[in-house]
Amino acid sequence: RGSIDREYLKKYIQSKAIIYSDYQDDVTIPLREASCLIHPSYREGISTVLLEAASIKTPIITTTVPGCIDVVPDESYGLLCEPRNVNSLRRAVENFLSLDQDGKDKMTGKTFIYVKKNYSREAVLKNYERLDDYIN
Repeated sequence: RGSIDREYLKKYIQSKAIIYSDYQDDVTIPLREASCLIHPSYREGISTVLLEAASIKTPIITTTVPGCIDVVPDESYGLLCEPRNVNSLRRAVENFLSLDQDGKDKMTGKTFIYVKKNYSREAVLKNYERLDDYIN
């Protein structure tokens, strides 16, 4: 239930319409080459791959689950779909395909700034310091 048919996926991978990758130590190369990152997660912490995509301005399509929406809070930052809903994912992909380059650039620029402000090493350390000050 909810999974994509393996033969269907295999057909699109062979045609190179979809690039499917297993675990990789460095995802920046495939992310730079991708038109967008599609990350249809059912459950997530703060997603490293979403942060990496945002940091190199790769457009993002992801779900409205906690963790994902912490990186892509609304559709001005990336395209969102409901988890476990293939029709919602299809609509998000169609919406992405209808964006012109200027729309994609505005979206990825906004996400880049948001992630840098909230998830850079400096921002995270500052939040830890605030937490430490609050506790002590």
